[in-house]
Amino acid sequence: MVTAEEYLQGARDVMKNGIKVQYNYKGEMRNGYVKCMGIIQREMQNLSLLELMVKEK
Repeated sequence: MVTAEEYLQGARDVMKNGIKVQYNYKGEMRNGYVKCMGIIQREMQNLSLLELMVKEK
């Protein structure tokens, strides 16, 4: 189980080291951060695990 402090540290890391993105959500433009958290390889296919942390207004 992840503690609240561990979750917040992960979110801070994504915001500090991730890529800033803009996206449309329900007709409203929002900002967020994306970071590749790892790559899983199964049956010759790569799956990138991305974590998006939204920084609300």
